[in-house]
Amino acid sequence: MENARVFAIQALAAPTLKLSPALRLCLALSFRIGDWVEPAFKELIATPGNLISLDDFTLLGPALCHLIVATQAAIRSHCLLVAYNPLKPSSHDPTCKKPLLSCQSNWELAWWDGLARHYLHPDFPASPQDIISKLENTPIVGVTTACRLQAVEIIKQRRVFEAEDDMKQEALDKLREFEGTMVWCDKADKSPN
Repeated sequence: MENARVFAIQALAAPTLKLSPALRLCLALSFRIGDWVEPAFKELIATPGNLISLDDFTLLGPALCHLIVATQAAIRSHCLLVAYNPLKPSSHDPTCKKPLLSCQSNWELAWWDGLARHYLHPDFPASPQDIISKLENTPIVGVTTACRLQAVEIIKQRRVFEAEDDMKQEALDKLREFEGTMVWCDKADKSPN
């Protein structure tokens, strides 16, 4: 039976079938296809709630839908909090000759003018990894390289942008509790008789 299972999983994974992430997740949980769980879940988390179909919500059921929507909302809330509260380093690099207030105000201006827009972009939001990379590699007018890199280190230590990944992982851990508990049913079985 294992050969048949492997064959079925490979056949269902074919890109030509174009299974929705909700269907892949439902199958993965029902039949313990561990490699499918995380990618399908992350795809659902990245899909705006209004673009997840009613059929997909019905297929997943209330508990999984709640987990998806609650995780999306927590991530969105965190992103807004980060974007609207730029870091104001309380000190700056000792080699910097500029006043601290100057570095802080220039940092805040750059945050509002660029980073927050990239982070909250409605169609192509920058990932936490992209944001850290931009901060590390993009000069900020009026902020010395040493002060910029020190601020980036503070952000890394506080795990500001990693919190988003932590929320996804926490939700994924909760999701894995459903493995083997769902029962696959065809849409035809759901219609009232």
